[in-house]
Amino acid sequence: AWTPRLYFGGAYFQGEDNRDLTFIEWANPFYRPEASVSFNRLFSDRVYSNFIDELSELSNFWTGYAGATAKPTESIEVGFNAAYLASLETFDQPYFVNVGQFKLPLAPALSFWTKGTDDDLGVETSLWARYHYSEDLVFEVGWSHLFTGDGLADGNYNDYNGLLFNGGTDDQDADYVYFDTKLCF
Repeated sequence: AWTPRLYFGGAYFQGEDNRDLTFIEWANPFYRPEASVSFNRLFSDRVYSNFIDELSELSNFWTGYAGATAKPTESIEVGFNAAYLASLETFDQPYFVNVGQFKLPLAPALSFWTKGTDDDLGVETSLWARYHYSEDLVFEVGWSHLFTGDGLADGNYNDYNGLLFNGGTDDQDADYVYFDTKLCF
């Protein structure tokens, strides 16, 4: 009984964000920007975050995680893990000033005048329990909490293989509670 198991891991999915321009590039009529190409995970089944990786398409990020599991009985398993998530290539948004809760761009037509976002997406912790009713039927209940980082509050291109902008609204933490059933046949 119990036999605790510790684990550590990480993942790195290369990404690019070539949306930022210098003044010279902006002023040059012959300049052709490069495409932003992030790593495509090609139908991965590994979810790295319950909050920002709902379809297993998170890219342009790296993560490090650690956790522990234990089996108090033969059919019950409990676990805890924590993960740090960060963007690799951050988004340069148009320069702005904060007016209350709104961001007011100062000169949106001057696309070279930008302000970089933070790369810290946050820390996610999870606590879960599984009941193995049989070899083929498993019930799981869990709770996750996201401590939002400045990079998620500012916003970056990480989801949908680095093409979808996530964040940019506020810096509120989030909770996720779930009940899951797995049937193998």
